[in-house]
Amino acid sequence: MILKSIALVAVLSVGIAPSAASAAINNNIGECNLYSLFEQNNRSDYVTRVSASISYGGYQSCVLDSSNHIKSVLAKTSARRNTLESDIKQKIYQSIDANLNGSFDLDYVSTNLNGPMVFELKESNGKIIAKVGGVGISSKAKITLKNTPSVIFKAYGRISSPEIWATAEYNPYTGVISNINVNPVNLNVDFETRFLGVSIPGLSNLIDSFVESKLARAIAGFANDDRLSGARTVFSLDKAIPSGEFFYGGEDLGVKAKDAIRYISSGQSVRISVSGNSLTYNNQPHTASINVKLSDSVEVQLDSVRRKNPLGPDNCPVSCH
Repeated sequence: MILKSIALVAVLSVGIAPSAASAAINNNIGECNLYSLFEQNNRSDYVTRVSASISYGGYQSCVLDSSNHIKSVLAKTSARRNTLESDIKQKIYQSIDANLNGSFDLDYVSTNLNGPMVFELKESNGKIIAKVGGVGISSKAKITLKNTPSVIFKAYGRISSPEIWATAEYNPYTGVISNINVNPVNLNVDFETRFLGVSIPGLSNLIDSFVESKLARAIAGFANDDRLSGARTVFSLDKAIPSGEFFYGGEDLGVKAKDAIRYISSGQSVRISVSGNSLTYNNQPHTASINVKLSDSVEVQLDSVRRKNPLGPDNCPVSCH
């Protein structure tokens, strides 16, 4: 079975936590039950479920995404991350190729952006300070001698980085991030032989400055450019998290969650993690996620899961049709 999933998990904090910690969230209940959706869509090869779930103490509930806000938010974040990774891949390839001795060919370069993009928001002296980053780079290049089979000569180069971070300021009333400063990247560059002609300091400096610039633009794009119309929080969470759907003890937990994100008070913090860079609806798997954590035990999960339908046209008994 091929699994395609997008998840947005929010552990949110406001006020005093309930006496019992929230149970692990269950988004396969009620109208979100995936097997029921398979049965309802038995003529489809694949079934997509986009939903919002919540867990608070012993309370569990899940509703389908009727507004398409969840799908829209995750599509924007996955596309933004994909663009960032593609730009870095291209730059590393071009930089290695341009620095090689003319006697060698660049056979391939494989580059990945590792880890989630993290936004940590904290109150400090009346301002909300953002620590942004957390991604790392890993790249491997294979180099061969011109007109010579690789079984006779091949060499490898590796480029990597620890987590890359930036600092910025966040306006909780508008959701805008500004004054973004990316810390020096400091790539680790390692090639097996000096005969390749690669200038490691030159290559490192060239890619370092490019990554710093691209990361700063991506941060601004994630936070400021990709919000849904009318949204006033980072990642449009005030639009994506539904109101009027989840009630516990007479309180609307959706509103409680969104208020926690909009009004960050002294001693509180918000951690948002963006993972995955692919969101497609064909027969290819995808995975992307946004996770938001505060210090309360309310957990909200907004996700889109795409799976091969075991009751689809190729597998469904005659009774299904």
